[in-house]
Amino acid sequence: MDHENDFIFESKLLAILDQLAIMYPQAKIKNKNTPNKIFTQGIQFIHNNFETPITIESVVDYLSVDRTYLFKLFKKELGISPQKYLIKCRIRKARQLLSTTDNPINVVANSCGYVNSLHFSRSFKHYTNLSPSQYRQQYRQQPQ
Repeated sequence: MDHENDFIFESKLLAILDQLAIMYPQAKIKNKNTPNKIFTQGIQFIHNNFETPITIESVVDYLSVDRTYLFKLFKKELGISPQKYLIKCRIRKARQLLSTTDNPINVVANSCGYVNSLHFSRSFKHYTNLSPSQYRQQYRQQPQ
């Protein structure tokens, strides 16, 4: 559970930092594609598109950078790969949907950017140690 809380905290902190960066841009930067800016744009792209079936290639193409370079930026800033970050965003959304809706598993999978619900179920179980159905049973929020 501590890892889940750490991830939620990190995600919220990054969202706040992203908003601050938008609200208070730095003075003119000579090189517009600094590593921090590329990393921030990568995070924003993932946050804006993880509910669709994007891949890391989509992120790399959007940023016009090498896949290895993006990997190094993410490892340096977050300690995880861009792929793992994308999956964590999707799993976080899936947890929320599973605990607050009655949507079928395949609808939840599609809502989180997975085309294949079997792949979603395997990935979900890998990160939560529960199948989507088990997670829903255990964490379902009852209407008040």
